Amino acid sequence: MTASSEDKPAPEPQRDPVPRQSPAPIRSERDALDAARRPDPASAAFTQLAPGVRVPSAALSLTFSRAGGPGGQNVNKTSTRAQLSADMGKLGLPRDVLARLAALAGSRATPDGRIVIASGVHRSQRLNADECQRRLAQLIQKARTRPKTRRATKPTAGSKRRRIEGKKRRGDLKRSRRRPSDD
Repeated sequence: MTASSEDKPAPEPQRDPVPRQSPAPIRSERDALDAARRPDPASAAFTQLAPGVRVPSAALSLTFSRAGGPGGQNVNKTSTRAQLSADMGKLGLPRDVLARLAALAGSRATPDGRIVIASGVHRSQRLNADECQRRLAQLIQKARTRPKTRRATKPTAGSKRRRIEGKKRRGDLKRSRRRPSDD
């Protein structure tokens, strides 16, 4: 008896151990930017403002309002002005950095411990929100750098001598300009 094709099972196609997902097609440059900005779920609790500057998302709140400036009639209809409010207590920064941050923020710091940064220079919400985050990142980076401590120094003996000699020369010059006295 001969073996027919019905007796043998058909070989199963080999499968990859990890199912592949094709990336979603990018329809426009804006979609590409939005996809790049989308945070991964693992770091959803933090917002990266700049390289090395990550803050808890719970410390930030973003609101939008109507803004003046460029935009023509559209400016009266859309809320493009962004206002970013950051709670300094929730930023997770050391005390010395928080003190420098509050000093650098100046009038943007509120009595209840928040920093309020507003931007209405662009015609889109996204760009104004990015501008606010950029300004906050600059403030935080500036506050992180420790100011150099001033070391008191004494003038050297040579510098004291040169200073006195210069004063004497100047005094002699002024004395030579006087009218001769009648003595």
